[in-house]
Amino acid sequence: MPEAKLLISAYTPDQFPKDDRNELVFVGKSNIGKSSVINALLDRKNLAFVGKTPGKTRCVNYYDVANRYRFVDVPGYGFAKRSYQEALDYDALMDAYFNRNHIVGVVLMLDGKLGLTKDDIDMIEFLRFHHFNIIAVLNKIDKANQSQQAKAFASLANAGLTRDHVILVSCTSGKGIDRLKTTLTVEFELDPPLTVSTH
Repeated sequence: MPEAKLLISAYTPDQFPKDDRNELVFVGKSNIGKSSVINALLDRKNLAFVGKTPGKTRCVNYYDVANRYRFVDVPGYGFAKRSYQEALDYDALMDAYFNRNHIVGVVLMLDGKLGLTKDDIDMIEFLRFHHFNIIAVLNKIDKANQSQQAKAFASLANAGLTRDHVILVSCTSGKGIDRLKTTLTVEFELDPPLTVSTH
């Protein structure tokens, strides 16, 4: 597995890295499990901090992978308890980040039990407007029954996300992690590749 480390937690755009390294960005609602998935993809237990309080993360976390490319975890969206000023700061930080030219792809994290919410649909429209390539992850799939999974897939299909770009994942059981590693490596030409398990 490639070496990985937290490079910087940027609270303002002037703290963003200044080089031109490729970035794969993870987006999703607050408390959707982005940090857990990043840890699983990089085979680290505590590289990305897993918060207990939804909406607590206010910064853009940059994870360096083998000094070649970066995983980027942006603050979760759809959290209502932010103050007006915090909401303005969040919007300004996101606008500044997504206007950079380093993004090679987006991992859209979704709830495997609920499927798409209005906030998710708004994010998909935003990402498509900017012509980003999207891989959707239905996370916490171990908590969703077959009917809930079917409804989640249907909501994604209605939004134009096909099954080959949707991956079911559970960090608890490990389901889907290897497929996600392979998909991200191939889709976004990650070098060095993310290493799948050998068992």
